Amino acid sequence: LIIVLSISINLFANFEINFYMPLGFNFSFSSITLERPNRLYESIKGDLGFDFSLMLQLGYNLKLNNNNSKIRSIGFLLDAGFYMQDININYKYPKFANYNDYYKVDDEFLFYGIHLGVIPKINFENFSIGLGLGVRIPIEAEISHQKLEDDNGIYYKGSLMYKDKSEWNFNDIKKVFKYPVFPYIKLSFDGFWYPFDKTAFMYGAYLLYDFSSPYNVNNIETLQKGLIKKI
Repeated sequence: LIIVLSISINLFANFEINFYMPLGFNFSFSSITLERPNRLYESIKGDLGFDFSLMLQLGYNLKLNNNNSKIRSIGFLLDAGFYMQDININYKYPKFANYNDYYKVDDEFLFYGIHLGVIPKINFENFSIGLGLGVRIPIEAEISHQKLEDDNGIYYKGSLMYKDKSEWNFNDIKKVFKYPVFPYIKLSFDGFWYPFDKTAFMYGAYLLYDFSSPYNVNNIETLQKGLIKKI
């Protein structure tokens, strides 16, 4: 993920504040366990989406006085902010009662939520490496379902998993997912350019993997949901 704008400030010797706005892409993966084979659910695949965040890091920076070491300090930072995550899946949907002919359908989930975690960093001369963990808490979501090209009443405005709603609040999210909190791990690479003594522009990239919660299959509204053990 490309960090498009960021500022790092050392207010005093051991306190650090970083503000950054990462923008990038994601790819989603599906994992489905069924009672018996089913073409619709077996066809579900992840697709490309995007991520955007407004993030703030603050914490303690432990200076190292060893002149022989290339490591200047070790930071322990809170990593928190607002995120917007676009997740896309596609699947096949049967035309009419003919289960040998399918439409290709796309569902798009646009989540808005809170990002909260910690990230220790090893700081070198002008760059740092961090490994963090935490949770993403989706607060609401906008859902769009690609409309099919016929008039047989099988359209719906939500997703395959929740057909009747195109907007989810937190109560809807708790209904759809077993656990409405998504843990993540994160690897970051940051470089620093110092135009002033205590202030730097931070640039770099990070990789993040989040562990999406399983669907609550007892509550979702979808075709033949009795087939689904886990998704």
